[in-house]
Amino acid sequence: MRVGEKMSQWVVFESLNWDASGDVFETLSDLESDKPLDIGRLFYVKLRTGLEEDDHVEVYWNHITNLLTIEVESKAGRKAEAIFAPMEMARVDLVQRVDQFVELVKKGIHE
Repeated sequence: MRVGEKMSQWVVFESLNWDASGDVFETLSDLESDKPLDIGRLFYVKLRTGLEEDDHVEVYWNHITNLLTIEVESKAGRKAEAIFAPMEMARVDLVQRVDQFVELVKKGIHE
């Protein structure tokens, strides 16, 4: 059993906005006021949009222990899971690190 808030329950893809650096914002108003998604929803959105539509993706954020649990499974049954604490770094670096993580997961479950 996973402990934490399921990020898939908190993302509305129709209202999302991206900036030039690849950061994601919940609404246009958030983009204009520079209020990006929290780390849990950022990981979920980047994985969901970066992987194939058939892939199962879930991100859990345990706010008590401040741990993220990421689960991904391809249609072919290849799985990846990671549990870690959110990274402390400049936002632009964080977005790049999340994008790199998505590419590693994609290679891991599809190659």
